[in-house]
Amino acid sequence: MVMDRFRAQGVLWEVKPELKPHLRDVLDSPGQVVKESPFKKVTSHTLPHGTYYIKRYLHSASRLRPLKFYWKASQARQEWELAKRCEALDLPVVKHLALGERWSKRGLLESLLLTEGFPGIPVFQLPNASPRSVMDLLDRFYDRGLLQPDLHPSNILVNPDTGELRIVDLHGMRSLSRVTPSQRKRNLATLNVTYPIPIDAETQRLSRRLRRKIFHKRSARCLKSNREFASRRCGRLTWHVRLPWSSNATQEIVSDPDAFLRRPNTLLKEGRSATVGGTAASILKRHNTKSISGLIKSCFRHSRARRAFRKAYHLELTGIPTARPIAVAERKKGPLVIASYFLMEAIHGAVPLPNYQGDLMQAVSRTAVLIGRLHEEGFKHRDLKATNILIDSEGRPYLIDLDGLQFVGEVSDRQAGKDLLRLNRAAVASASSPRPIRLQFIKQYCKTRELRPGRFIRRPQVPYP
Repeated sequence: MVMDRFRAQGVLWEVKPELKPHLRDVLDSPGQVVKESPFKKVTSHTLPHGTYYIKRYLHSASRLRPLKFYWKASQARQEWELAKRCEALDLPVVKHLALGERWSKRGLLESLLLTEGFPGIPVFQLPNASPRSVMDLLDRFYDRGLLQPDLHPSNILVNPDTGELRIVDLHGMRSLSRVTPSQRKRNLATLNVTYPIPIDAETQRLSRRLRRKIFHKRSARCLKSNREFASRRCGRLTWHVRLPWSSNATQEIVSDPDAFLRRPNTLLKEGRSATVGGTAASILKRHNTKSISGLIKSCFRHSRARRAFRKAYHLELTGIPTARPIAVAERKKGPLVIASYFLMEAIHGAVPLPNYQGDLMQAVSRTAVLIGRLHEEGFKHRDLKATNILIDSEGRPYLIDLDGLQFVGEVSDRQAGKDLLRLNRAAVASASSPRPIRLQFIKQYCKTRELRPGRFIRRPQVPYP
């Protein structure tokens, strides 16, 4: 197809003929922000003749980034070329109508991609959408050598009226001479992480392993600047906060966290290594670096607060209930971290498991499910005890005190046994859990992980009473 080329608003455009009469109208319309980060912005533009989306890659947000596009195609151009190939192969993708690039002596400052507004919704939002039709759609792409490594259901749109499926966001799609069976399995396993589809047992196991890796990698975004997290200077500290900023009460805490912890009505726990204070809405934990070895280690790794912040967000992504992370900061002296702060939401009406006055058998069963899921997601706790599990007024358990939590990818029986044995010893010592309740715990735990109870009960490191 012959493309029209012309300049508008300082941008050199390649435009399909059907859009050319409307391009200036689309660019002049204000648009509504759909997604925004320091490096990318997506806006929706609704006009009488249709709906359009403009994806802007803001390369100038990084000083040296514009230079690399002198010898490398931009993300917008790569997707533009892939879209043209898909249309030539009659593959169902959202129509890409125009490509724009803004150049200067510094390099490519901005690249833009304009697409049609397909009247569809993500496939997971339509309850009666057929997983089989999604797999048939993907097979069409596989047969023509096209593979989307970052496959997730938000990039598959379905028209709720006609059932028509289309792929959106081709960024990262690879063009291969042939998609092998192993590549197909891995790709379907990636989709199955967030969208259930009929796959064989081998692909299901692969999906579980990929799920752990994907969520572990995704959890790192909480320490970067994006549409959900950002750095904010407050007082003498630079906080990395979750957007939007929580409340005026939160602002008061982070403006002077040490003063907040000195208040007699907010101090909950004071120790040599950590101090905890809180209100009905928020909990603040200050990690104190006292040893020389700790100060030296702080030069080479994240502080305890930043590690806990990421762990809490990682648990949130996997659906394991814990206190929601709000903000994190470090107080430094040169390169040394002398204190770090972790602010999280308080869990309303929650008490430690030994102090729970409700249905203890139900609470223990739910806790067993929680620990089973924790191990299935690739975490070992290393400090698992009843006081680190809170139960809210409805009997739902929450995991707190994540200092000892560690992501290992695959939790072995030995590692899981150590966690459970530590929890069992604490329960026996406190005499808070009779033998039948502890037996119910191990049965429910093994049921959650699809294991035989004897796999743990016959071992010496077993939490069996």
